[in-house]
Amino acid sequence: MNLSLWGYVGVFAAVSVVCFGSLRHRRRIEDPDTRRGLTALLALSGAWAAVHVGYLVAPSPTLQYAFFTAGLVAGLAAVGPWLYFCSAYTGRTHHRNTTIRRVSVATFLVVVAVKLTNPLHTGTSRRRWCRNRSLTWRFTTNRSTGS
Repeated sequence: MNLSLWGYVGVFAAVSVVCFGSLRHRRRIEDPDTRRGLTALLALSGAWAAVHVGYLVAPSPTLQYAFFTAGLVAGLAAVGPWLYFCSAYTGRTHHRNTTIRRVSVATFLVVVAVKLTNPLHTGTSRRRWCRNRSLTWRFTTNRSTGS
């Protein structure tokens, strides 16, 4: 692994530590709804950063794909707490509306279900990971040759 990859690993690891470390100060926030939203947001953001570290250093394509998928789920899951926090912090009550909450959770579950079952409905038999020049990993398929 080269130096710039380890730089990415270090930054994402630091972000994860900062997010989780910030959780111990959550009791300073007086409003319980704001505190709940920020706590969930920090926890999921920290989890996403930690999973991304695993994704960057995973030794096998299978493990990379597992970390990639877990990162997508954690990143998508962080949207809910962000909206909850924003609603609570600004004094609105959208985060307490059960209809909005149910629709949001249902939408999240549908998107996650589609993502987790993606290998079953993409029509490809093999997957491969490739690394491009900018040190990001991407999932590619070659449908014409099946490789």
